[in-house]
Amino acid sequence: MTRVSIVRVAGRNQAQVAGAVRQAIEMAGGMADLIRPGMRVMIKPNMVAPPPSAEIGACTSPLVCKAVADVVKELGARPIIAESSARGADTEAAYRTMGYDALRAQGYEVVDLKQDKTVRMALVGGRVLTEITTFDLVTQMDAIISVPILKTHDQGQITLALKNLKGLVIDGDKRRIHQLGMFEAPSIW
Repeated sequence: MTRVSIVRVAGRNQAQVAGAVRQAIEMAGGMADLIRPGMRVMIKPNMVAPPPSAEIGACTSPLVCKAVADVVKELGARPIIAESSARGADTEAAYRTMGYDALRAQGYEVVDLKQDKTVRMALVGGRVLTEITTFDLVTQMDAIISVPILKTHDQGQITLALKNLKGLVIDGDKRRIHQLGMFEAPSIW
């Protein structure tokens, strides 16, 4: 059975957010059994598009990704924060608006996947999708940690971790996944 943890954060400073993230990770069972020294771990925020401001709640806070990256580093692995925003959206602009440039300045790896070369790959056992085009960096990861943000969606009411992983495919496949019935998936896939 999957564990879900929710921790309320009283403020928005790094110490409070880091404490809440660590508490949530521990409540969900921790990462020590999953993340090993030497692993390359992608931390995948939700940066759908450049928001008007960092405070509106449309994208994952860099404070949360930093806290997850710090836990990954403490376990001896190499964290890489990486995203490919929505079809036609500018990932770098979203990073700038949200404050991810500050993480880069602190030495964290923050990657715009849209600048990476692409790789076509088969989806073994796929019933609706049998292949996708992803980014080379994605294929080099030992683990991927999805760090979505809970928000409403005009087509699916809410978005969660599954939809967040659409940021790991090229823009054309993002559209195709919606056209194939992404929100109907449990009943047709």
